[in-house]
Amino acid sequence: DLAEYMSEKICKDCGGHRLKPESLAVKVAKKGLGEILDMSTEDSTAFFADEKNFSYLSEQQKIISKPILKEINERLFFLYDVGLGYLSLGRDAR
Repeated sequence: DLAEYMSEKICKDCGGHRLKPESLAVKVAKKGLGEILDMSTEDSTAFFADEKNFSYLSEQQKIISKPILKEINERLFFLYDVGLGYLSLGRDAR
């Protein structure tokens, strides 16, 4: 079995998030994608549901983001509702 010869190392460039620098540079409500991925499902559900986090958006941006945030909230709430609120979004699927 090769697993005994393998070791995991966290990438110094992406911090283990497995995203390109361009993706990690994206901010959502002043939080980087890496920060959001590190949140638990429970914390990210609260973050995306809190309208105060998005009060800086223009009216046009709010209109554009409304269906996106709705979809994010529905998916996060489902994970939380089935008892997976303790998982982080960036958790390895293995």
